[in-house]
Formats: sequence, C-alpha cells, structure tokens
Amino acid sequence: GVQTTNPQVLAAINRRDDTQEVLKNLETLVSFGNMHIHADLIAGLPYEDYQSFAKSFNDAYGSSDMLQLGFLKLLHGTELRARAEEYEYRYLPTPPYTVLQSKWITYEQMQRLTHIAEVLDRYLESGRFAHALWYLTPLMPSPFGFWEGLSIYLESHDTRPLQRISQPDAFRYLLEYAKEKMENVDLSQLKEMLAADFSQHENKNPPSFLR
Repeated sequence: GVQTTNPQVLAAINRRDDTQEVLKNLETLVSFGNMHIHADLIAGLPYEDYQSFAKSFNDAYGSSDMLQLGFLKLLHGTELRARAEEYEYRYLPTPPYTVLQSKWITYEQMQRLTHIAEVLDRYLESGRFAHALWYLTPLMPSPFGFWEGLSIYLESHDTRPLQRISQPDAFRYLLEYAKEKMENVDLSQLKEMLAADFSQHENKNPPSFLR
C-alpha cells in the first residue's frame, strides 16, 4: 500500500508515511527471499498529476517483487467522495465507482495508466519475461519510460485486447520494441534471454525469430 511517494498527495489523503523508509523496508523484506512482496500505487489521488504518478512509479519500482497499479474508487461515505465536486472528479456511476479523471489528471492520461497496468500484468507480474526485463528496463532513462513506451508501442501495432495476444506475439513485440525504440540493446543477448524465458515457461521450443 505505498499508494504514492508525493508528500502533498499523502497529506491530502491523511497519510503521514515516510515513503523512503517504507521503500527501504520493502527492499529489506524482499532481500530475505522467503516471502513474495507486492507494492501498490493508486492513480487518481488528489494533487497527483501524470508526472507525479510517473515519479512515484520510478521511486517504487524495484523495491518489491511486483508493482501493481490500482485506480482510485470513490466509495460512499469517504472523504474523497464528499469532495468529488471540489476535486473535479469524474467517475463511474456504478460500483466500484472508479475515477476516470480529476482536476489534476485527464481522462486520456488515466486511460494510458490503465493500459500500462495491463501491460505490467502481462509482462512483469506473470513472471514469464523475467530475464529479458531484467536486461531491458535499465537501458531506458526510467522504469516508467520503459513501460509507457511499451504500452504505446503495443497499442500502435495490435488493436486486439492485450489478453488476446498470443504468447509468441507477446515475445515478438517485446523484441521489436527493443529493436526499434531502445538504444544500446545487444540483440543477440536479448534473444538469448527471451528464448530462455520462453523455454522455461511455455514448455515448447522458442519461435523462429528467437533462434
């Protein structure tokens, strides 16, 4: 439940966490190697714009086994629901009342974060691309930049919902994204890592583009 690393946002939701200490403690727990740690960020909080959320993402990335993106829900009886008009919230009129935009973040930006969350789930949280992601992510200026770029690339190259893209295609898109959008990529090394990931999790020979 990291939610954000922005002090102004934390104050607005009545949290007084020392985020640096929280992240340090998460890293310590992960280092023990005997438990699986998830960290959550929440998009749509008051005073959190797109750039602030990206910073929270970068701050939290790597501090846990999995980084999950959640989206603010304006539940009945909560302070944020009572201040929805003040904060210019637009949200779903039916449960779970998910926020669609606010005074600080646009609908389009929230949709982008929604797709990034889906890409994270498919590529990071599945654990099926671990070797390749370990190699690729540090080659970008920031972790958020890597995942935002992959999200945009996937949307521009395949109109299908992400869950309907086959595993071979998911591997191929990651290879092509690295080839087209990232500098200093050793393609031979990347193919080896992708082939290792594929063989480990798919129980079949890697597709021809990884051989």
